Amino acid sequence: MCLLEKLKVGIGMGEQEKSINLVPKLLNKVEQLLFLKRKEVGDILAKIDEWLEPDKLILLEGWARDGLTYEQIAKNMGIGLTTLKEWRQKESTISATLKKGREVVDFEVENALLKRALGYTIQIREQKVDKDGCIHDLVKDVHVPADTTAQIFWLKNRKKEQWRDKVEYSNVSSETNNQIQSIANLLNNPKPNRSEEDVQ
Repeated sequence: MCLLEKLKVGIGMGEQEKSINLVPKLLNKVEQLLFLKRKEVGDILAKIDEWLEPDKLILLEGWARDGLTYEQIAKNMGIGLTTLKEWRQKESTISATLKKGREVVDFEVENALLKRALGYTIQIREQKVDKDGCIHDLVKDVHVPADTTAQIFWLKNRKKEQWRDKVEYSNVSSETNNQIQSIANLLNNPKPNRSEEDVQ
C-alpha cells in the first residue's frame, strides 16, 4: 500500500494521529521524486549542450555522411530516437548538421553515378624493369567506358516523361493507348517464329 493510500485509509478509519504522522513521510517522498525528475531533466539538458560542441557536431555530421539512420545515430549518442527527434526540433544546429551530412553523401553518390554514366579516364602508374635491370615509371591513361545501366537509371529519374518504361499518350483513347503499348512490348521483346495470331 502506498503512502497516499495509507493516509486515506488512516483518515477513513478515524486514526487521524497515524495519518498526521504519515504526512511528513509523504512530503519527503514527493520531494525525492521531484529531485529525481529535476536531475533527469538537468542530465538531458547537459547532454544536449554536450552535443552542441563543435567536435560533437562534426561527429554527428560524419555519422550522417556515412549513411547511418537516425536510430543508429541516436544509439551512438546514447539517447533514444524520440529524444533525438525532440533535439532536432529544439536545436536548429543539430538539425542543420545532420541535414548537411546527408546532403554531402547524396551529392557524392549523384556525382559517382554521373561519372559512371558518362565514362571517365584514369591514370595508372606502373613500374617496369627493362632487360638491363633499370626501373622505369610508366603512366598509362585507361578509359573506363560509360555504363548503360547508369545512363538508364539517370535518365529515368531525371527525365521521367521521356524515359519511363510505359509511355502514355494523352491525345488518344485508352484503347488506342493499350494497342500502342502492346506493339511496343512486341518490339521490345522479339520472339522467333511468331505467327500473326500472336500479334492480334
